[in-house]
Amino acid sequence: MQITYNWLKEYLDFPWQIDELTKKLTDTGLEVKAFEPNPQEAGDWVIELEVTPNRPDCLSLYGIAREMAAATGFALKSPDASWEEEETPVAQVASVTIEAPENCMRYCGRVIRGVKIAPSPEWMVKRLEAVGIRAINNVVDVTNYVLMELGHPLHSFDLNRLAGHQIIVRQARAGEILQTLDGQDRELDPERLVIADSDKAVALAGVMGGANTEVLDNTVDLLIESAWFNPVSVRRTSKKLGLRSESSYRFERGTDPDTALKALNRATALILQLAGGKAARGILDDYPKPPTLQTLQLRGSKIQQLLGLKVPQKALISIFERVGCQVDKIDNDTFSLLIPVHRKDLEREVDLVEEVSRLYGFEKFTSSTPMILMSPALPNRQARMERLSRENLVPLGFWEVMNYSFVNSIDWASMGFHRESMIALRNPMSTEQDVLRMSLIPGLLKNISRNMEQGESIVRVFEIGRVMRLSDKGEFIEETILAGAASGKPAGAVWAEKGFSLDFYGFKGLVDYLFSKFELPKPEYEPAESFLYRQGAYAGITVGDKNLGNVGILSSELSRKYGIEKEVFAFELVIDRSVQVASTQYSYKTLPKFPAVQRDISLLTPMEISSRQIMDEIRQDAVEYLESVELFDLYSGPKLPEGYRSVSFRITYRHPERTLQDTEVETWHQSIIEKLTRQFNVKLRTA
Repeated sequence: MQITYNWLKEYLDFPWQIDELTKKLTDTGLEVKAFEPNPQEAGDWVIELEVTPNRPDCLSLYGIAREMAAATGFALKSPDASWEEEETPVAQVASVTIEAPENCMRYCGRVIRGVKIAPSPEWMVKRLEAVGIRAINNVVDVTNYVLMELGHPLHSFDLNRLAGHQIIVRQARAGEILQTLDGQDRELDPERLVIADSDKAVALAGVMGGANTEVLDNTVDLLIESAWFNPVSVRRTSKKLGLRSESSYRFERGTDPDTALKALNRATALILQLAGGKAARGILDDYPKPPTLQTLQLRGSKIQQLLGLKVPQKALISIFERVGCQVDKIDNDTFSLLIPVHRKDLEREVDLVEEVSRLYGFEKFTSSTPMILMSPALPNRQARMERLSRENLVPLGFWEVMNYSFVNSIDWASMGFHRESMIALRNPMSTEQDVLRMSLIPGLLKNISRNMEQGESIVRVFEIGRVMRLSDKGEFIEETILAGAASGKPAGAVWAEKGFSLDFYGFKGLVDYLFSKFELPKPEYEPAESFLYRQGAYAGITVGDKNLGNVGILSSELSRKYGIEKEVFAFELVIDRSVQVASTQYSYKTLPKFPAVQRDISLLTPMEISSRQIMDEIRQDAVEYLESVELFDLYSGPKLPEGYRSVSFRITYRHPERTLQDTEVETWHQSIIEKLTRQFNVKLRTA
């Protein structure tokens, strides 16, 4: 936004020189980007201001003067808008009808007949060129002059080129063509708001006029337009057609429907002064639903709370009146204020407090140290678990990755994911990204494949991300998952290999390790099946009755789909569920004073009996001093009887107050073997 020093003085007679003026503008809250001598006028200055989007009322000289008058107390002067009307009523000459009131709140116009189109006087040309506007002729220049002066866009039509001397504000018809003033033919659609006569569209509302009714050198009669258009409608039209103008810039940010009439009257007075002619009596004004003034409450206690000082009631009333607010009523220390339409930035109580601080004077604020109540942040177990995941997986050779949440529904259906569980995007960026992901595993496979293609022999990756799906009842489910995957040469194949063994039990041990770092209860593993994993090499991870994830070897078909021929080991943990089993109570035990006694037991068990069943049976009727049971070996092969496999457990016994005797440990151990033999038909393996 550019203004000139001398032009501004016509609305606010201030005593400051240019450097003092720029400081006052800054103190008022307006950002001065630059100022330099006006090349069009000696002794004048051009000032460039940055106006924030929430202050469209400052996109004019009058608006800036109004702000400075409120801040300084200087009297604000309004531009002259007086003339003598002719006897003919304007309603006999032209008419205005609004057919789209949702996009046009007000449309007013005046008719001037008998004008003479000519170049503008030198003073107007210099002022327009100083603020970056090219002079055209006296009528068009007046509309641009008033635009910069009052901030409200105007447009001039050649009245005799308007069919029926009618103005109809309506939505465009499908396929309707309008040639705009830039010489381009624009194909319109019903979403575009247009100004039309009885036959055709003659302007794009709020954006640009049409060539079929533009003011030419032989124009004699004018219809001057001043209106309020919906900012959303103007913005969409401007963006759709790639048209930007000074008018659209202001309409997009919101104009004042009351200023529409002021700008129209000012333009009429200037045109009569510069182009001659007579103005028809009266005004064309279709204003079906004027806006109601917004009411805001402001408490004196809120001012004191936020600003730290008590502002006298008399000073507050003065401030509100200077910014254009009407004091509706005062109840104790609460003000009820009617907000002027042009102050679109005043929406909340805190906005009024800001006005008080700005206009009362920052110099009146006293320095004080605020009292800040410090309270410890509540522990966020999920964030802690995510942090610990990174801290513990990276040293083991894992790389963290981040994949897109949008995936291809066809690819995922081919893997085995159910289409009815997928969440489709309403407006996907492409057909390749039309649903939300339901698992992190396919993304990790893609990462492994790409790295192997680049020559990496061992790839370990993990991701912390969200997955989304629909339940059987159609409910939206979103969970945060920690997933890891690895593939490549086995551990020890290269000297520099670091980390753990790359096999099923290595990944199972990794999950145990993470659970210990997360301070979660020791997990249990249940045999399970999944279309993503190899049959017989997949286990669900549980704590109590909660399923927290899974671990296993991915199916060969899935791995080959991504070009991976080697085994891929993976695990998934649902962080949202895992934090629910984390204990908030911590118990501490003293270090044991007496040694433990360990006994190993190797059993031949039928294939249908799981190691979990055996461990549960040992614990169920465990002797008092049984400390732990661990599976340390599992074997199945040709040397064993058909239908059997070998499982080995390590059982630890410990007494808290004395050293255990071998005889009593042996008695307990034999009772466990006898019970397992009866219960599961297992055989003790001796070789």
